[in-house]
Amino acid sequence: KLAGGNAPALNRYENESSPPLIHPDLPELVVKRHASINLTCSGTRAVSWVPPLSDNAVVKREDHRTAVLMIKDASAANTEALVCEYDDWQGAEEDKQAEIYIFVPDPEIPFAPENVSGETDLLTDIPCRVTNPDWHVVLRSVHSRTEVPAPYFNKIGFLGTFPEGSYVCETTVNGKTRSSAIYTVKADRGKDASTSWPVWMTWKSSAECQTPGPM
Repeated sequence: KLAGGNAPALNRYENESSPPLIHPDLPELVVKRHASINLTCSGTRAVSWVPPLSDNAVVKREDHRTAVLMIKDASAANTEALVCEYDDWQGAEEDKQAEIYIFVPDPEIPFAPENVSGETDLLTDIPCRVTNPDWHVVLRSVHSRTEVPAPYFNKIGFLGTFPEGSYVCETTVNGKTRSSAIYTVKADRGKDASTSWPVWMTWKSSAECQTPGPM
């Protein structure tokens, strides 16, 4: 009886230690413009969707262990990672959260609008994120128009150590070259310039790319 009685207790412990679950259980989801999105997060204790959430999103609670995130009229601005986490968690950090990434492809807005402006702490990140995961992206120097080699991740942007200057991301949609905001990189003179590269951003409409003039 002792051995048989311990098994359910062990199972309960394992369940209570598991991270929240998001339905649909996918790492990413591609959604059409103007569609509605329903994402259900559930866990072994109280869960919440991590703010900030978009203006077209509302959360409905079925009970304290289940939170449904509903997004109406999806747009390119909804291209982002959505995170659900336990409200009060004392266990391992990797078991606290669950995440799903949403893409909302829009040929007119190929790069997701950013929620930050001015100086950022993204030391090695030029965060031009495409709204369609299938689009190929290149990074160019605004001044020379040459392509800058750097690894690209469609949920993050370009990663690397970039010299001072202005950069723009480009992708081709329906035969037209589209550009992101212009990202201006300036070294932080108060720190080691070889390791610290804050990024300043100036906005540019995502329209057919025109070759910038000399800077």
